[in-house]
Amino acid sequence: MRRFGILLLLAVFIGVVICGPVAADDAAPQSDERKMEALAFADRTLAIIEVILAQHVDPPPRQQLILQVLRALSREADKPEPIGLGRRVSQLSTPEQCRDLVGEFWTTARNRETYDPEALDAAVFNELFAILPGGGQLLPARERAVEEQLANNRYVGIGIAVSHHANVPTIHKVVPGGPADAAGARDGDSIVEIDGQSTAGKPLREIVNLLRGPAGSEVTIVLQEARKSERRTRKLTRGEVPLKTVSHKRVGSNPAVASIRIERIAASTPHELRQLEPVYRGVDGIVLDLRGTVGGELHHAVLVADALLDGGAIGRVRQTDGTLDFEATPGCLLRELPLAVLVEVTTSGAGEWLAAAVQDNRRATLIGRPTAGRAYVSESVPIPGGDDVLVLATGILERADGGSLVGPAQQTRPPFAVVRGTAAGRDNIVVPGPVNGRVQPQVPINSSFNGWPPPANDSDWIRQALQALQLNTRPAAE
Repeated sequence: MRRFGILLLLAVFIGVVICGPVAADDAAPQSDERKMEALAFADRTLAIIEVILAQHVDPPPRQQLILQVLRALSREADKPEPIGLGRRVSQLSTPEQCRDLVGEFWTTARNRETYDPEALDAAVFNELFAILPGGGQLLPARERAVEEQLANNRYVGIGIAVSHHANVPTIHKVVPGGPADAAGARDGDSIVEIDGQSTAGKPLREIVNLLRGPAGSEVTIVLQEARKSERRTRKLTRGEVPLKTVSHKRVGSNPAVASIRIERIAASTPHELRQLEPVYRGVDGIVLDLRGTVGGELHHAVLVADALLDGGAIGRVRQTDGTLDFEATPGCLLRELPLAVLVEVTTSGAGEWLAAAVQDNRRATLIGRPTAGRAYVSESVPIPGGDDVLVLATGILERADGGSLVGPAQQTRPPFAVVRGTAAGRDNIVVPGPVNGRVQPQVPINSSFNGWPPPANDSDWIRQALQALQLNTRPAAE
């Protein structure tokens, strides 16, 4: 570091000799501009901290949040954390002092030769949100509007999911029935141009922004299939894209089961599940796949749980101003059929709350591995003085008896027993006692699957599910 500092001083000195001295009148405005940038960053950061303190269900203390920001800025400045920084933060007593201190640390980070404003913001706020239970995300208002469209299943676009593959924007998935599907776009196609602009070197967010637009507007894209030189130009009209949240298939013949996967929980999910009832009325059981199931607004999650439960308690939501309890109404889908539910670490949020509800009501046998332990209710809160919104945890999802679904599991469930007497007149597996932390499956599975989406060959999981469904209908021991 010392050597780099000497070289930097030499470089600056040589620049002055070659270019001539800088007039004081020219330097002053630059200094004032830098100070204004520092104070603007400090104001925005402190506004975000105030939103966290006011809206988060269980926020860290203000001083801890400020200290986290200062430590992140020190790392970005490539400086060691100053000795006594914690004491200095603890002595802050006015908003002005907080503002000045954050601005001071930002200025040090800003002075790096490799300064990138977006990268610095991302690094600092990622560090800040890392200490929040449930995390956090800072989104432009436009991004949040897209999330709301997805939650209500009214997404407007061309109907593709895009990812970077070898630094080339690539179509990860074409949504069936969308504009891109109708134009012949295929999974794996590279996007070479968008409205005459080359996509080479552009970050993924910029690519996505170029593809988005209001319903009825047009966009022209140039596609290239992998390992082929031919390019295809397609003009697409953006429109409302139907996004299925539920996929399904029949597995086996004797016994035959319905394999139903909920990819995400949205407004249309309960309706999509009801449409499957006449399709699978004659099968021997149901395998409900909640691996990778995430998100969804609380209201939508309650409706899905109500569709799967024949009455009983769904669960609770603990908020800063009290607790909400949710109950299922009598009557559920495919009530007479045994149900096995697949879960693992990618089952999070509303997905694991749903898994806990069917487990606690003896409606299903859970198979797989412990869930994520991130059962939070998230909401978007506007940041004063800007267009961004902060997505953060405003509630904690709990079992009906108050058992926690947040954090690492601290214990395993006791051995289960097979007993009689469910609402459907079938024997079922009862697992006594709540587990704090994550949802624990009754039937653990050892599989190589450790990500999402699940592999095409899912035989281990299906085999375990079939065994559990057979166990579910076996008479109890006398």
